[in-house]
Amino acid sequence: MLLGAALVAGACERTPPPIATAPPAPTTASELVADMALSVDQKLARRLALTPTEVDRLRGVADESTLVLLMLNPGTPPELLRAFAVHPAAAVRIAVASNLLTPVEVLLSLRESGVGRPINRALAMNASTPIEVLLDMRARGEAGDVSLAANPALPVEVMRDIARRGDEVARERLLGNAALPADLREVLARPVR
Repeated sequence: MLLGAALVAGACERTPPPIATAPPAPTTASELVADMALSVDQKLARRLALTPTEVDRLRGVADESTLVLLMLNPGTPPELLRAFAVHPAAAVRIAVASNLLTPVEVLLSLRESGVGRPINRALAMNASTPIEVLLDMRARGEAGDVSLAANPALPVEVMRDIARRGDEVARERLLGNAALPADLREVLARPVR
């Protein structure tokens, strides 16, 4: 009996294991800024829309990779996209050309004549690029079928033409297009003989 009482008494003296809790909320200005920076980085990496306050904080950033992510972000306002369309770094301009919120006149100003221009590939994939511009770019060889096939705004007749005449990569890209009609998806999904 004494042994049982001693065991119970010993068990009562042990401290319970700590309960897992959430980390404390930031309290100082520097902790708050660090916490906000982490969430902005995560939003940029995942292309989640930034708030106007977060966009304002990033306006003066000189780091090219951060600017590219900012220009790709769906929360970046059109006036900021317009301002960065003339940035000296091609990667930043290509990101502007990729954003659905870029104003049409800015998209048109970014177009470059000639074959194989990376910025034209971005314009060809952007659903905000006017259809007549896409068709003209295709006719002039400024936009290839692989890039055009990714554009959900591409007219169905062009999708059908790419499915019929496009190479394997263009056909695969077309299969990834959410706007591809079901009958065409079925044809493209069949194994090639």
